[in-house]
Amino acid sequence: MFLLAAMVVLLGLIVSPTFRAALGAWVGCLWLVLCWFALARAKTVSWVLVSGVLAAAMPWAGVIAAISTWISERAQVGVSYTAAQVVVAPLVEEVLKLVPLAVLALAAPGRVRRLLASDWLVLGVACGAGFEAVEEMARRVAILETQPGLFGALDLLTCSYQGVGDLECLGASMFSLSPFSGQTGEYLVFAGHAILTGLAAGTLGVAIAIWRRCGGKAGWRRVVARAACVLAPPWALWVAMVDHSGRNASQYGAWSQTGDQAPWWPVGVTSTLTLGGHGRGWVLLALLSVAWLLDVRTLWEGGYTLSIEGSDGGGRLGLWRERRIKRCPMIAGDRCGWC
Repeated sequence: MFLLAAMVVLLGLIVSPTFRAALGAWVGCLWLVLCWFALARAKTVSWVLVSGVLAAAMPWAGVIAAISTWISERAQVGVSYTAAQVVVAPLVEEVLKLVPLAVLALAAPGRVRRLLASDWLVLGVACGAGFEAVEEMARRVAILETQPGLFGALDLLTCSYQGVGDLECLGASMFSLSPFSGQTGEYLVFAGHAILTGLAAGTLGVAIAIWRRCGGKAGWRRVVARAACVLAPPWALWVAMVDHSGRNASQYGAWSQTGDQAPWWPVGVTSTLTLGGHGRGWVLLALLSVAWLLDVRTLWEGGYTLSIEGSDGGGRLGLWRERRIKRCPMIAGDRCGWC
């Protein structure tokens, strides 16, 4: 059966240029998950679990699309209308992309309680990548197969590329060997669902780790740290919504209807403060570094990393890492450096 399926896919790749272009989006999203899985050195989740979340997120993307359509119809606006693209899509998609993690928490609560911050980040990237793969495959098919109208014809006149270059010129996300690939836009940048959902889930994981570290402490530092833990995940989700809304607004002409201003001032303020979507991949990498510091201490206290990071292994580089980690304010001593 597997051999037959592989032959069908291979035949489709040979015969159909559209299928090749669409499958390229899936390969790019899978590569993103592999990259962040490899970068998360302190993770405890297996590739089987991560790839399973990625696989589950792909059919779930169809459910999200159906829910978005239903909400738009209840609001008496068409799916292609600017209101649906700028309001409904960002709110519904950015929240529902995290549902596979909620299902995992219900199905295996004990395992989810043991997740480290790096685990949350990697699983978030997998959730976003599954949705992005389906969305980008559908977008590429629509670009290559749909007969353009007046505005589509004007777009074609401004695009001087051929083949895959046409996809990039017409707004499709492009992927490369970089773990930051998949973004679109120039003035307002959309980093891609994999990066944004990874930021939302990773922020939640870091918040959980810091909340646990500050348990049993007293004083204003504990209050401030726990307040930040409560506020940080909703803020990360809100930023993802703003990035998504900005991308759709610029793509569907909403800016021209509001005098080149954001449709709502909270969106405009947030976008300005967060640099219009630029640098989200680097932010995710920085968040992964913070998660690594927290997770290394958690594993260290459990005796799981001594053979990797400490004097039991790693040679001179391992000894250097051990000394640097022990000097970190969050690790030196018996208390949380932030509490």
